[in-house]
Amino acid sequence: MGKTLIVAAVAAVSAAAAIFTPATGHAQELAQATQLAPPIKPEDIAFYCIYANRVYSVGSQLCVDVIRIGTPAQAALLCKPPTQAGQKATWDVAGSITCTAQPAR
Repeated sequence: MGKTLIVAAVAAVSAAAAIFTPATGHAQELAQATQLAPPIKPEDIAFYCIYANRVYSVGSQLCVDVIRIGTPAQAALLCKPPTQAGQKATWDVAGSITCTAQPAR
């Protein structure tokens, strides 16, 4: 009877260990990262500005961190349309826009 009790206890402990032990993950093949194209036709991309791999339409305003004479600051950029055929939209420093520092979240 004592031997049966020990066998039952060992079986219970083994079952509990199997249930509560985290399973190991199996290796999976890494899927190829696909580069998503912007939802803009290639012939129209000249009418958009790109910053940090993101596409912005003409008229977009953006405040970016810059370093001026060793001091961190922000500069306001404005996406301007091309002025002549064959040119691309460009970022221009927008003096009329004031960037204000936002508190860290």
